Amino acid sequence: MAEWEWEAATVDQLLDVQIYAADGEPLGKVDDLEFTTPSDGGAPVLTAILCGPSAFGPRLGGLVGLTVWAIGRRLSPTGSDPVRVPMTQVDRVNRREIRLRESARPLGTHRFADWTREHIVCQIPGGSR
Repeated sequence: MAEWEWEAATVDQLLDVQIYAADGEPLGKVDDLEFTTPSDGGAPVLTAILCGPSAFGPRLGGLVGLTVWAIGRRLSPTGSDPVRVPMTQVDRVNRREIRLRESARPLGTHRFADWTREHIVCQIPGGSR
């Protein structure tokens, strides 16, 4: 269970909060949230944090949001699915940051950066240094 360092949080307060791996490496920001409604009909429960262009684009809406989503979908090695961080991986939440229990590699948050480095940056003369 994640440790919450403030008593009341709304969706607006969680969006755009920086996400860090356990080792302090920044992973991105909260672009959307996933809620699940319990089978007994209770209140929705926060089950995952979503990040990446395919989560941020729909939040923006309109032509700009569609463009962000399409570019992210096109360049992402995983297609149109956003990076999903289950709440079981979250260690601590406060107003400034969300800290995960482990490194980011198993979650796949580096796929876009790795792809960009391999296919774009390394193709530039001197880009492999």
